[in-house]
Parts: sequence; structure tokens; C-alpha cells
Amino acid sequence: MIKKVCFWGIPYKSGKDTTLLVENSIGILGAMDHPNAHFMNDTTYFIPNVGGSSLGYSQLFIYKNGTCKYVEQISNRLSKNRVDSIKAARRNPKPKEWLPVIKNTYSLNDSSILFYRKATCYPNLHQPDSSSSHTFRFKIPKTEHQFTITGDSLLTLEFFYSETTRTQILNGNKPYKGTVKGTKKTDNFWWLVIDLWLTLNTDKMDKHLKINGHFITY
Repeated sequence: MIKKVCFWGIPYKSGKDTTLLVENSIGILGAMDHPNAHFMNDTTYFIPNVGGSSLGYSQLFIYKNGTCKYVEQISNRLSKNRVDSIKAARRNPKPKEWLPVIKNTYSLNDSSILFYRKATCYPNLHQPDSSSSHTFRFKIPKTEHQFTITGDSLLTLEFFYSETTRTQILNGNKPYKGTVKGTKKTDNFWWLVIDLWLTLNTDKMDKHLKINGHFITY
């Protein structure tokens, strides 16, 4: 019977490798409600619980020849339909949708208010250059409570829109129809409703901006 052995690089589910000199058992963090790891025989070391899974938890068998095997134990609290649903989702995982990081701000001087928005999407956190961003800015004459701008007055906004991806940059600065509305809610909070069409000058394509959101100042 094996009495003492040294394991190098035990592959825990956390992804961390651990080197341990063990005699009869390895203490597992958070395993107080589970049996201790132990030798099953001369060739196999058994860890009853190495971490939870979407179906229950995983057990780990480490063999004398250096190989190992994970075995997932399914919780009896899950219905058959739920188990089938989780397994189906594993076979056909949906890509994670990352919500954009949005910055809506405004600044003001004695005569005007400048509104600015930048929305950045990160579809793949492991590839920073896969991000894309949408920005726009416009200026209105200083007002106290609310404003509505439409028709030919849209050309007075000094509007600028830019759309940047890994492969191209699109921009436009002349909205030709739509409406921009703003209502001041508090001293540093404007609520804007934007419904605009403009032409992006790179590809001569139309862009429809439809945004409701709050803009703040510091």
C-alpha cells in the first residue's frame, strides 16, 4: 500500500496547479461537508469534491501513471427536464453578449451646452482590438429647462457622429431629419430623446440614431 507520494500540478477546477506532499489525504478548501480525499488503492487517489458545476459537482481521480479523470455528479435536486436543458446548452453554447460601456456627459459655459456620448462594446474581452465605439456630440444655446430642435434647426447643432471598429471608421455631421429633445431634471441631470437621420460620408450610407438617456455633469 502506498504510504507517501508527491503530486505535482494537481489540476484543480479553478485552473490553479498545486504541488503537495501527501500521506493519506489532501485537505480541500471548503470541503468540510464532504469526505476527505484519500487513496482508494495502490494506484488511485480520490478527491470527492473539487468544485461545483452547473449540474452538481465534480470528483477527481488521480492515477499512479500521472493521468487523472473528472467525474461529474448530478444533483438530485434537478429535474430531468432541467438536466436535459443544461446539457443542451453545453452542446450549443450561446456567445456571451457584453453590454456596452456608456458615457453620457455634458458641459456648459455662459452661452451654450455641449452634450457628449460614447458607447464602447467589448465583444471579446481577450481581444481588446475587437472593441467598437459609437460617439456623438452636439451643442445647443444655453437654456434653463428644456429644448426641442427639429427641421432646418438641426444644422445649428454642430452635430458630429463617429463609428469606429477594427476595420473602419465612419462619420457624419449633418443630420437631415429628426428631432432632439431635452428636459432638465436636476441641476446636473438632463434627459435627452434623440431620433435623428444622417448620412455617413465614408460610404454614403444613412444612419438612424434613436437614443433615450440621461446626461450628467460633474
